[in-house]
Amino acid sequence: MSGEVAMAIQVLIGATVLVHFAVLVFLLLGGFLAWRWGWVIIPHVLMAGWAALIVTAPVTCPLTALENFLRARAGESPLEGGFIDTYVTGVLYPTQDVALVRWLVALVVIISWVGAFVRWLHASGEVRHPRWLPCAYSLKVRHHDRGTGSHRVGFGG
Repeated sequence: MSGEVAMAIQVLIGATVLVHFAVLVFLLLGGFLAWRWGWVIIPHVLMAGWAALIVTAPVTCPLTALENFLRARAGESPLEGGFIDTYVTGVLYPTQDVALVRWLVALVVIISWVGAFVRWLHASGEVRHPRWLPCAYSLKVRHHDRGTGSHRVGFGG
């Protein structure tokens, strides 16, 4: 194999690792993006479903398969246990905390979805502020300018 081909394969391996990290960041924080852009919730739900499948079933992630293929082409050994086992567990958190980290990720995802749902309800006008909540009663959004995203806020009941 020529030096240029070997270098190209190494670049592709690095790009695959970078995309894999981006996917993990999206898994963790994508639900919060849906607070601003509601359509993001659809790919985020699909991503969370895929992540749950990978964690609970013996399924290989296509990005891990791609990295292993590229590593084989470069004469390197495949990842042992997968991407998370190689690059995340033991690096970003201790190995003994895998179950805790999975639950914390699930909690963050659920919180982001609840927040997205609440924002969607507010935007659709389905939610009424309770009168017993002083700040909700005294501070009301009067107008939303869709062009700038700004709000005009007024006081009073």
